[in-house]
Amino acid sequence: MRELRLRPEHIDIIIPRGVENRVAIDMVVKHIQRTLVEKSKQHQKELQRLGKQVEDEPLSPNVLLLAQTKQIIGMSTIIQNPTTDQVDFVFYFDRLSTLLVER
Repeated sequence: MRELRLRPEHIDIIIPRGVENRVAIDMVVKHIQRTLVEKSKQHQKELQRLGKQVEDEPLSPNVLLLAQTKQIIGMSTIIQNPTTDQVDFVFYFDRLSTLLVER
């Protein structure tokens, strides 16, 4: 059996006793989850800031605005919700894209 040798530049973390060390693995997983949640919150704040900044500037004459019907508002709300499942996001995104292309 060939021994696997990793080079230090390819190693992010070493967990002693590997898969047997459930406590260390759990700690790493929780740290990654907390980091992702925090980055997601920061990303949402930045998107809100950019949205407010854009509201103050005039739109280009090349911009096409769809009428703000209940259907469009509902789909837009679902797409912008960070807890929307991927399947729903893709469905509503495709639907909105189709409405834009048809115009």
